[in-house]
Amino acid sequence: MTSQNSSLEVYLNIQMFSVLEKALSVSDLSVGYQDKKSVVRNVSFDILRGQTLCLVGESGSGKTTIARAVVGLSEAWIQGDVRIDGTSVFDLDRDAKRRLLKKKVSFIFQDPFGSLVPILTVGTQMKRVVGFRNGLRDKTVIRQRCFDLLARVGMSDAENIWNRTPAQLSGGMCQRIMIAMAMCVEPVLVFADEPTSALDAMTQETILSLLQQLQGTSRFGMLFITHDMRLAAKYSDMVAVLYNGEIIELNEIHRFIREPKTEYAKQLLESAKRLSVAF
Repeated sequence: MTSQNSSLEVYLNIQMFSVLEKALSVSDLSVGYQDKKSVVRNVSFDILRGQTLCLVGESGSGKTTIARAVVGLSEAWIQGDVRIDGTSVFDLDRDAKRRLLKKKVSFIFQDPFGSLVPILTVGTQMKRVVGFRNGLRDKTVIRQRCFDLLARVGMSDAENIWNRTPAQLSGGMCQRIMIAMAMCVEPVLVFADEPTSALDAMTQETILSLLQQLQGTSRFGMLFITHDMRLAAKYSDMVAVLYNGEIIELNEIHRFIREPKTEYAKQLLESAKRLSVAF
């Protein structure tokens, strides 16, 4: 490559990154409760549009606490600054925060069966969510929008699925439905909190590949929370290692795998390698 071409490539890369928007920016976030000291301390990270940051750590390290605090759903005391698509969450009143989350943020939780109402049909639940989040009232329009969303997540037999309850579907199908509802507003930011831990290994790969594909077309940023280093290695761009409420490493995923800087991170990688995972 000539020096001229090299300079051009550097220039184009600078221009590309200069227009990347931050889906989420977290600065010096601390979270605590009245009966104990802070459980999350001075956490900072950014997630760009189209990027996945994996928050990895053992159970109780503060992963879900951070996610709840970031969107203002925690009852704990919170310090720091959180911005979603450039808007400071903690500066908003309750109604403004609700509007921000409704239009720009979606959630995919750990247990798809627990996230859906077991006695209501898929159609009933999807209509309520899609209609509410998009401000739609026309039943025909809502139904077609739901069918389009189901097709988008690989469920082409929408007519059959529409009148079934979650109990009549597999875990993978229920999680696809949750993803379809999460995509109904073209979110800027998606929180995926252990989204595949209740699924078998093959279905895990299918669901995470689906999220990756949707992210490629919609360019949402994603905070992927897991304790599974195997999945973090395969489906993340960045990784933040959380230990005892603090981020002890924050790096691009491939660099992290090659050169972990802390003993705890090295142990995470070694445990994954013992499960015969190729990095």
